[in-house]
Amino acid sequence: MPATMPAMPSAKSPAEMPSEMPARTATLAPVLLTVGQFYGTLAAARCLGRAGVAVTLADGHPLAPARWSRYVSRRVACPEVHQPEAFVDWLLDFGRANPGHVLLPTSDDVAWLIAERRDELSACYRMIPSSFEAIDSLLDKHALLEHAKAVGLDVPETWYPTSEADALTLARAVGFPLLLKPRTQVLHPGGSKGVLVQSADELVARHAELRAHDRYGARILRRNPDTAWPMLQRYYPSASEHIYSLAGYAGAAQGQGANGANGGIVAARGARKILQRPRKLGIGLCFEEAALEPRLVDGIAALCRRTGYRGVFEAEFVEVDGRALLIDFNPRFYSQMAFDIDRGMSLPCLAYADALDDRASFDALARAAHAGEAAGGHVYSHRVLFELMLRAQRASGHLSAEELRHWRGWWAEHRAEATDAVGDGHDVAPLAADLLGHLSWFARHPRSFVRTMVLDR
Repeated sequence: MPATMPAMPSAKSPAEMPSEMPARTATLAPVLLTVGQFYGTLAAARCLGRAGVAVTLADGHPLAPARWSRYVSRRVACPEVHQPEAFVDWLLDFGRANPGHVLLPTSDDVAWLIAERRDELSACYRMIPSSFEAIDSLLDKHALLEHAKAVGLDVPETWYPTSEADALTLARAVGFPLLLKPRTQVLHPGGSKGVLVQSADELVARHAELRAHDRYGARILRRNPDTAWPMLQRYYPSASEHIYSLAGYAGAAQGQGANGANGGIVAARGARKILQRPRKLGIGLCFEEAALEPRLVDGIAALCRRTGYRGVFEAEFVEVDGRALLIDFNPRFYSQMAFDIDRGMSLPCLAYADALDDRASFDALARAAHAGEAAGGHVYSHRVLFELMLRAQRASGHLSAEELRHWRGWWAEHRAEATDAVGDGHDVAPLAADLLGHLSWFARHPRSFVRTMVLDR
């Protein structure tokens, strides 16, 4: 058992972070992070590295932003996570050769795979004690929404057809527009969050397209063959501007947690996604700080108790006519996690302490996160893509001059309190890697660039 962690540094904006951290004890266990292209991985590497933890990054992609962070002390190549057998075999080989690492989930795929093989991996890694059943049920949207309803959370109207003909019949009965979405993102080669369909003809075309690109591996289909079929969900226009995000840590601090009355949510922050790419349905580019909603904290606490989940989470709700409908739950590190770290919630350090069963450090971190809950006007932006999308859509006419002025004004007003997805004055190389990575991707996939960045589809 490694020695108790030293006190973690309080969260600060990147500009306030010291360029050098004081020397830390060598008895801290190292941590293994994977999928260095994800911004949550970069945020975790910086947070843990600044706390004195030796960070090993496993990712073979040369332009993965986390790979270039100064807070990564060791870099190793590993198979892509979409080669699940090879990826897990590599994890086992690395763990046996380098025992004692803490292994933390950095994506849906990684969370699912390490939970599925937990018994083998726990022989050589320290891990958060969440069961496979908990992870699997939270990453399958059908199971997730059923659990959510059972604990009193509101959810969107959702249907689960098991053929294209069923999907067409259902859509005609309930009416368009509708969202056509993958039932799970686990081992999902297309990476799509879903598509908006406005007519029967469009549904048939997009259904075939989604099925062609989203062939799940045998590991998923063996457990539930119906996962192969996209689901239909009611589309709410407010989803383009009114997504509430509740993020935090579900666990058990000694005595009473930071939100002890909520049954194990020991740290939490609220935010609103105000801009995404594409704007109707996509990945968040800009978030604003928002107050915690006690009813939603209670509901997510109940959901975690019901499923037995323990660890970092982010839950998304679409706000419709005064209701908050749960649309997603991420049981792992998430894209804008740096925003919440800057707001005083050291989620990677909480996960690290929990995996080591270091209760003293865990409780101290939970208390520190609770003390920093007061809102302070912070915002988050993926500045590179934010600027690129504004310029591209204004040039194409898909963004009006008035909208451009609005977003320019928003950035000018908040830039002093902003967290950037990648940019950090004390860790500059990841920003260059991220920019080069996006330019390379758009050069290789020009239709994707035009569709998402120019035509806003």
